[in-house]
Amino acid sequence: MEATIDRQNLYSLVRLRGELDLYNAGRLREILGAEIEHGASTLVVDLSGISYVDSSGIGALIFARTAMEKAGGKFCLAALQAAVLSVFRMTRLLNFFAIFDSVALAAEATQAGALSGRTPGAQPARS
Repeated sequence: MEATIDRQNLYSLVRLRGELDLYNAGRLREILGAEIEHGASTLVVDLSGISYVDSSGIGALIFARTAMEKAGGKFCLAALQAAVLSVFRMTRLLNFFAIFDSVALAAEATQAGALSGRTPGAQPARS
């Protein structure tokens, strides 16, 4: 898994590529945890480059969302591929995360101040 971070005025965008599994879930926790410690008020995680996710990867994302919530911040996922979206659907986590079809839509919600832990307007990416 590769990760790049782009800090914007209102949010940090974390772009992920590759597979999110047991072998790199710990690294993802470290990356997202460091952004939270850095003071990010909102994390947008771009999953468009993730082709596979397992329970360890899901666990790392749950950890990050929970940590952001405890820090008083916001957390959302964007641009899930169909295979990844199906894992979120099977694990019934679509309502746990704010999920947007694209990074642009997540950024719009962030800029409008409309992003919450369970954004009512957030729509799961289409499969």
